[in-house]
Amino acid sequence: VCISLRLMPYPVLSRVLSRVLSRVLSRVLSRVVSRVVSRVLSRVLSRVLSRVLRRVLSRVLSRVLSRVLSRVLSRVLSRVLSRVLSRVLSRVLSRVLSRVLSRVLSRVLSIVLSRVLSRVLSRVLSRVLSRVLSRVLSRVLSRVLSRVLSRVLSRVLSRVLSRVLSRVLSRVLSRVLSRVLSRVLSRVLSRVLSRVLSRVLSRVLSRVLSRVLSRGLSRVLSRMLSSVLSRVLSRVLSRVLSRVLSRVLSRVLSRVLLPTQSLQ
Repeated sequence: VCISLRLMPYPVLSRVLSRVLSRVLSRVLSRVVSRVVSRVLSRVLSRVLSRVLRRVLSRVLSRVLSRVLSRVLSRVLSRVLSRVLSRVLSRVLSRVLSRVLSRVLSRVLSIVLSRVLSRVLSRVLSRVLSRVLSRVLSRVLSRVLSRVLSRVLSRVLSRVLSRVLSRVLSRVLSRVLSRVLSRVLSRVLSRVLSRVLSRVLSRVLSRVLSRVLSRGLSRVLSRMLSSVLSRVLSRVLSRVLSRVLSRVLSRVLSRVLLPTQSLQ
């Protein structure tokens, strides 16, 4: 348009119109271009910014969310895991501890009970056996020893007293010593015979009782009382033999001295 106006025959009008048109066109073009450019730039920038913002926001949000979620999840998971683990561990530990404690306590209780029962049984059996053996041995030994000693002493004393008393005391001391010896011999012989017979009977009884008890009690008590009898018998036999011998000797002497006095 400007070129056509310059070629017109009127130079003044051409210039004026050229200027006017230039301004008008400049404004129009500026508006059009501004709109076009604004649209283009808006689209371009929208796309660019969308991509950039997506990346930036993705990174930022990823970091922020990672931190926030890490904290939140750490707290939540810590609570949940603490509860779950507490329950699971409580059950597992209860079972494990129950088994371990059952084994340990079984062993400890077995050892303790074995010791306690050994002591208790030793005391109880010592008392029971002391009473039972004292009664049984007192009866058996009183009968056996009374018969044996009555026969042996009757023969020995008959021979000895017959010789001694026939020579020394036949006429003079027969009447006097019959009364005195009955009292004196009961005391003297009780002491002398208690000492002699305690030694003799300790040896004889050790052999006799070892045989009798080995046959009678070995089958019954060997399994049950093998550990206890070693402790108990040492205590029981000492007590029982002392009691039994005292009773037996008193009875035997009372029975033996009567026929000896009659023999005198």
